[in-house]
Amino acid sequence: MSGLTATRPLGITIIAALALIAGVLGIIAGVAVLGLGGGLGTVSGTITLLIAVAELGLAYGLWMLLPWSWRLCFALAIVNPLWELGRFLFRGADPLSLIVGVLFAAVWIYYLNLPGIRAALHAPASGFPLIGNALDGVLGGQK
Repeated sequence: MSGLTATRPLGITIIAALALIAGVLGIIAGVAVLGLGGGLGTVSGTITLLIAVAELGLAYGLWMLLPWSWRLCFALAIVNPLWELGRFLFRGADPLSLIVGVLFAAVWIYYLNLPGIRAALHAPASGFPLIGNALDGVLGGQK
């Protein structure tokens, strides 16, 4: 843990476990897609592998309550639904995965904005990565 008295909230533990599972499955999927070859397969497999490695990093960062994991979780909450949207539009992927991805991202963003979670991850009391305090009133952050 990052502090002597720091305790990991249950929700952070769950997200870390989900990120670990997603990272491992993403590596398997990325390697499989790369094995298919072709230009689109190479691009898709590479992006999938990069996201999977980020998910593994997120799992570690959340487990250890490292401050950068709060920002990485936000980044993945944006990247993952965009990647699913791209897969849906250009490869005809299942729309259910897009819907689930957007719902998970919304829940993650809401949860990461809770004051206790921000404190556990040593995040700023208000504001968001890249956009500052613009959404505090919408998502319940402190003003």
